Amino acid sequence: MRQSLAIGLTILSTFLVANATQNFVFPSDQAGQEKLWNDTIQAILKFKEEFESRSPADVLQAEDGDASLTVPEVILRYGYPVEVHNITTEDGYIIQAHRIPYGLACGAVNEGSPKKRVVWMQHGLMGDSSNWVITGNKSRGLGIGLRKISSTKERITDNLGNYRGNTYSTMHTTLLPSQPEFWDFSWHDLGMYDIPAGIDYVLNHTQAESLYYIGHSMGTTGFFVTMSERPEYNAKVKLMSALAPALFMSHSTSVITRLLVELFVPIIDQVPYVEAFPIEWTKDLAAELCKRGAPTQPLCSIILYLIGGKNEPQLDLDSLPAILGHSPAGSSTKTFMHYGQGIVSGQFEKFNYRGANPDKYNGSLTPPKYDLGKITTPIAIYYGDNDFLADPQDVLRGAREFSTLVNLHRVNDTLFSHLDFVWALDQGTLINKPVMDFMEEFANRLPPNGVAGRVQFMNGLLSMTVILVINKML
Repeated sequence: MRQSLAIGLTILSTFLVANATQNFVFPSDQAGQEKLWNDTIQAILKFKEEFESRSPADVLQAEDGDASLTVPEVILRYGYPVEVHNITTEDGYIIQAHRIPYGLACGAVNEGSPKKRVVWMQHGLMGDSSNWVITGNKSRGLGIGLRKISSTKERITDNLGNYRGNTYSTMHTTLLPSQPEFWDFSWHDLGMYDIPAGIDYVLNHTQAESLYYIGHSMGTTGFFVTMSERPEYNAKVKLMSALAPALFMSHSTSVITRLLVELFVPIIDQVPYVEAFPIEWTKDLAAELCKRGAPTQPLCSIILYLIGGKNEPQLDLDSLPAILGHSPAGSSTKTFMHYGQGIVSGQFEKFNYRGANPDKYNGSLTPPKYDLGKITTPIAIYYGDNDFLADPQDVLRGAREFSTLVNLHRVNDTLFSHLDFVWALDQGTLINKPVMDFMEEFANRLPPNGVAGRVQFMNGLLSMTVILVINKML
């Protein structure tokens, strides 16, 4: 039953994409379009048969690059050391972090020397820690790319987080993924529990006082929840680098968000909280369908364009099997519904239970907004002109909310889209270098008198530069 449902969902999603992408990048003639869909369906059915007959030895001998490797295996493949850490949150989820303790140039050294720069990196919706390393063989993945371009004498320690519910975080102290209660979470819970647990664990493990945070998409959403709902964590982060921040989303034009609004928001109080896209062989299937030369590869490109925006020159076709061999990595339907709610309301607010949970919010039927004024961490924002999910209008609206905004960086590519932040061909020059350059510049200008002094310093800087930049761009 589950296998039949999986095939049905996969084929259905294929035709949904087809319907939504007429005249996008498909063959212009009807015969060509029909051939693409027929090839796709036949490949799916054939792959299912082969997948179910594979042995573990077949998997180990697969010649599909990084697509069938775990994130730790990918990191080791590129010659870097890696550690796996399981972190238990306050509400019982066990989330896994992948740590690259040092770079090739530093070699193995004691924790106390040389001086280290601790970085926490958090992925977006349906992503996992692979987002930061999957293109590392070409020095593009930010998790590996940072250490290749850094001029600092500090030893960079990357900690790649994984949100609950993804490939690496499906454990709980009392719940099983087969139980609906396991999936009763949205991005609010990621900010309330996952990010604080990760920050505390890493700071304790490294004996550092604070860390640098880099988030992409939902990696920024969760961060803004943490710092507004648990403001004591502001002091634990030196600088937040927000890539394609998903804060306000009323201008989102992604086909995925349109489906959220049209299908789920009207029945938000009736949709069960379950795993999103629970198809075990999806990623292996993607690796097969998306390899270079496969007749179905155009479909893979189209799906990525529809999610975050089309930027064909930045899409590495050779990396598609690896990218889609790790993504989508899993989440909950409630997380999708929470984003859909924000698209409709235009607000950054808590989950709307529509009366289904009267104990929430002191009996109020209106979900409260997050108090962004409580965020005192210095924030650097990076955005793209062609981002279908984090539209520039929404990004600039969010930028005005932060009194500690220290950098507002528009990526130097008019076609730069949402997923380009983690997978673009020119990610090294367009993202990695600006992020690292500003991180080092910021570290060198930090005032010596602690968090309060830092905030005062940044507020002064704002009055001279940042607000002028924002006003000029509006």
